[in-house]
Amino acid sequence: MLLTLLGAAGEALGYDKHLKVNTAKKRTHSLFTQGAYYFMAMPRMSDER
Repeated sequence: MLLTLLGAAGEALGYDKHLKVNTAKKRTHSLFTQGAYYFMAMPRMSDER
């Protein structure tokens, strides 16, 4: 549940554009998968993000 919410928040902020190709118009990864990517990347993210 937490990863799905994290994925939805990242998508709302526009971070999903870094996970998909620039020609895709719709979601290419599930919210759960996006949340997993964001969760793994959190230690390396800058404070602004």
